This record gives sequence, C-alpha cells and structure tokens, in this order.
Amino acid sequence: MAYQKSFAEWEYADRLARTRQRMRKAGYELLLCQDPANMCFHFQSGVWLDDFGAAVSEPFVVTEMGGEQLCDVHRGLVVVD
Repeated sequence: MAYQKSFAEWEYADRLARTRQRMRKAGYELLLCQDPANMCFHFQSGVWLDDFGAAVSEPFVVTEMGGEQLCDVHRGLVVVD
C-alpha cells in the first residue's frame, strides 16, 4: 500500500534546506519533532491457529482531536462457514 507524499520533491528540499540553515544559525546539530499530529499508523491484530485464523486491520491518522480512520468499511463480525 502506498501513501501520497505530503510535498513535491522540490518543496521538500527547500523546506529541509531552510530548516538546516536555521539550525546552524541557532547552533543545533539535531532536531527532534515530538508532535504526533498527522502521523499515520497501520494497526493489525490477529490470531492464527492450524485450521483457523482471524485478524483486524486498521490504518488511521493521529489528529489534534484524537484520531481518524482511513477506511470506510463494515466493522461488524463476519462469520464464514
């Protein structure tokens, strides 16, 4: 599964160059970002036995207000005989 990039290559390079310039000016060698907003995750939980298996898979994005599901699918239990 591929996700869309946030910036064009030229915009990313420009932002990175400006950030590095500001870091040098401030005397910083390392920049750590801690804001989790807009981070995407793919959660998968399941159990697999010899003759049976079940899994739950859910991609989601962290927002300032909590989270947002990225898939609009039925979330009920499906039983296959």
